[in-house]
Amino acid sequence: MKKVLYLVAMLAMVLFGFSCTKPAGNRADANQNGNENGNETPEEEAPKVTVCEDNLVVYLSFDNDNLIEKGEGLTFKENKGDVQIKTGYIGKGWFNKSGDNTATAYSKFNVAADNAFKKIEKVTMTAWVLPYAEKAKIKGCLFSLNGARFTDGKNHDFPAMNVYFDNFGENTDEETGAKVPWQQINGRFIFHDDKGAEQNLFLDSGLTDFDYYGKWFQLAVTYDKDRQVMDEEKGAMAAKDQVNIYINGQPVIALTFPHIIPFNNLVTEFCNAFYVGGWSSFIEGDSVQTWQNYWAGGIDEIRIYNKALSEEEVLALYKEEVAVNLYQED
Repeated sequence: MKKVLYLVAMLAMVLFGFSCTKPAGNRADANQNGNENGNETPEEEAPKVTVCEDNLVVYLSFDNDNLIEKGEGLTFKENKGDVQIKTGYIGKGWFNKSGDNTATAYSKFNVAADNAFKKIEKVTMTAWVLPYAEKAKIKGCLFSLNGARFTDGKNHDFPAMNVYFDNFGENTDEETGAKVPWQQINGRFIFHDDKGAEQNLFLDSGLTDFDYYGKWFQLAVTYDKDRQVMDEEKGAMAAKDQVNIYINGQPVIALTFPHIIPFNNLVTEFCNAFYVGGWSSFIEGDSVQTWQNYWAGGIDEIRIYNKALSEEEVLALYKEEVAVNLYQED
């Protein structure tokens, strides 16, 4: 069955011809190289993740001792608390072995002054996520880059960049009065100019049909500062900031914001650490908001691009990663 799924995934990938995408190895093609006389076919080529690889600036695979495959200016510092590196979605992955979102569990990476984040004006962040099976525990930060400082020298309560899950809760259906469960996924970007002005992009998605508890799924968040949308006040097209969330290659929500400050102000001299599994501001003691929990589950294949991947590219990336997963399990 997995081989059938693999062939379907690889066939779908062939349909994508992006300028930033190179073709991955194809098991079906390899099998066709044999002849009708029963000669042995060449060894099949393992599939690879190649979508927009030239735009990939940070890649945490968790497959080696420093957990990093790519990331200029990033160095692994330490694992704290209940972190466990074990079999993930592809190869090894990151886990909070306690399964408790209040138990300390994070990995810290030092960020040098000259680093990959400084090369980002648009961004896509993707990761494979395994939420804890208990719904009440689905709350916590997946990863974050620590923030700048206020003009009075104090740190911000929120990281410069982070992706996190908020509380599991319920909404009430207005017609039936029935309780409808939802799961909230958030992406937040906070960045500043040299005068202390703040641009706070907060994307908030309440998903009533979320059904991935105890299951791996791919989460993607994109930011595009040049999205052309209609400005109703001016009656003309204008550049806006747009943030999108995808699950398993499918769009979930998209919001636009006024274009105020360039995204490349995200990284200042105070941005010196990247965290997996927890809020930088909470870990560093700059926030007392105890709801900023650790992640109670698994994380794998964190990829950060200096490009806002299109809907088609996000889907192609998802299919390539699924193909790699199926191949390693055969």
